[in-house]
Amino acid sequence: MSHLAVGFQKKEQEAILKNTLLHFLPSYHEGLPMAILETMASGIPNLSTNVGDIRDAIIHGENGILTAPGDVHEMTKQLTKLLNDPLLLEKYAVCAREKIIRDFSIENYHTNWSAFYSSSRTW
Repeated sequence: MSHLAVGFQKKEQEAILKNTLLHFLPSYHEGLPMAILETMASGIPNLSTNVGDIRDAIIHGENGILTAPGDVHEMTKQLTKLLNDPLLLEKYAVCAREKIIRDFSIENYHTNWSAFYSSSRTW
């Protein structure tokens, strides 16, 4: 892939994220999706399912909403609730970004690894 193509994709992604109100990922099986981490880092609240490691990022009622997989009625109810409450969306957006900075940022990663290696037995 050429450098130009990568640059175009990045600009396109930034434009899409800038105009995104909510990220909705109704999944049955997941690890920890990059889409959730990327949207949260961009200050976009998430509505997803409580599967895999998604619960490590989305804290239900704090920085997003989690539902049971396949519960279309609850997903629809929560989606409607979020779209009709701009203040709640904004609260989740701010808290989502804070969660990423606090727990998933590169700075946090380096701090944790440095602490781990410092506390490990030296060879």
